[in-house]
Amino acid sequence: MNTFAMLVLTTYPASDSEALLDRKPDKKTDPLFTFNMIKQIIGQWMYSIIIILIFHFLGLKILGLDHFHSSTEQKHQNAVVQMFVFNVFVFAQGVLKNWWFIAIASIEVFAQILICLVGGAAFQVTRMGGKEWAISLVLGLIALPLGALIRLIPNEPCECVFVMLRLLPKSEVQPTMLPDTKPGFAFAMDHMCDNLGTFSKLYSGRMCSSLFCSQEPFSDHWS
Repeated sequence: MNTFAMLVLTTYPASDSEALLDRKPDKKTDPLFTFNMIKQIIGQWMYSIIIILIFHFLGLKILGLDHFHSSTEQKHQNAVVQMFVFNVFVFAQGVLKNWWFIAIASIEVFAQILICLVGGAAFQVTRMGGKEWAISLVLGLIALPLGALIRLIPNEPCECVFVMLRLLPKSEVQPTMLPDTKPGFAFAMDHMCDNLGTFSKLYSGRMCSSLFCSQEPFSDHWS
């Protein structure tokens, strides 16, 4: 799953140069992952972990497979539950904007079905019934609307909670101007002094160069 998914990441087009120029610069201490990415990762991770743990420990009762009469039947039912959990993990992946990813995900689903049906002992898998296939597919597809719901959650309250729990550092806004340079009389005077200083440097440089040029013939004459 991860191998094909990483290859799909290379198919994303480059970012628009104008959008990059309009974006405010990031500080060198800013994290690699944005808060939107962290929120999405944690939300999908919590859903997958909860579903997998519930069916790992209570899957026999939930699926109605806890009625066995021999140790061989018990091992088979346990293997079915493990295969069910693995199916849910595979199906709980989804991206709808990248057609390459959709194609790769379809290949993964087809390979998963093929492995489950004819893999047998080569992949240490067990066949499941139609009920288990349907439930695992539905639980996997829930990840898509869950991702859309997580995006609707506002970032500000979630970020405050993460900062309170010390899971994230306090966000610092990149300054756009000096704190002391506010519009007003003092700002205008400072701006005028800067302009006068720049003008005086340019004027003094020109005067020095002109004096140097004017003294050059005299030095040649006396030499």
